[in-house]
Amino acid sequence: MSMTFFSLALFFGLVVLLAFLRIKTAGRFTIETREIVAAIVVVGLVLFVSGEIKEIAFGDVRLIREIKKAAKAPVKENVATRQVDTISSNTLRFEESRTGTKGSVERIPMLIETKADALSFQLGSDYYVASAIAMYLEELTKAPFLQYLVFTNPKGEFVGVADARAIAEQFAPGDSSLTPRQLTRAIQNANIAWLRQLPGYIGANDALSAGLSTREALSQMLERNVDKLPVIDGAKQFIGVAYQSQLMGNILMAITPEGKQ
Repeated sequence: MSMTFFSLALFFGLVVLLAFLRIKTAGRFTIETREIVAAIVVVGLVLFVSGEIKEIAFGDVRLIREIKKAAKAPVKENVATRQVDTISSNTLRFEESRTGTKGSVERIPMLIETKADALSFQLGSDYYVASAIAMYLEELTKAPFLQYLVFTNPKGEFVGVADARAIAEQFAPGDSSLTPRQLTRAIQNANIAWLRQLPGYIGANDALSAGLSTREALSQMLERNVDKLPVIDGAKQFIGVAYQSQLMGNILMAITPEGKQ
């Protein structure tokens, strides 16, 4: 007999039993709300104890099993390792070629092959070339992987992140709102005030600490009314982006049998 059928049978059986008990005490057959609530509570406890559900609540009183564990998990566990690897081991820099007209672009095929989703730029460096930046964004956004441009200070500490695909769209011919030369100049001059105007820009002050719990990270996202935030480690280095939908999904998975590890 399936647990669903058993639960329904138990629920209706309890309701009928409580109704008949009322006949003996009150002399009439009625089914009141409190009988239904009592039956729901009993069935809920049975399902909770049997492991069919991992969370149950009665008003302000909550019995929590796996959901509490999921909410306490560090937010860094919900950052895709692909994003972390891209930034930590494949940080991209542009070096001037002998002609001095464009940067080194031989890494583009490798970045597409490894599904790089972020490019990192060190602010204050003068070796970036506008034409190379334009080529990287044009080629990498043809594939679905590149999502972010990450900006760091000379110590490698996170300064901000911006939407790479939106920037690439503005680089397109006919759209003069943003040019590769403007972006390159801002990087070279470490012009953070200008970078803040980039689409999707999120600065270090809004970044999540990798040690925050999932619950704390979600709370900050809700307070700021955003659906994603960058995550930095103890050394203030960028390790990836946490998404509200993913954090919520992991918590919801914790209250289903399939979500139990």
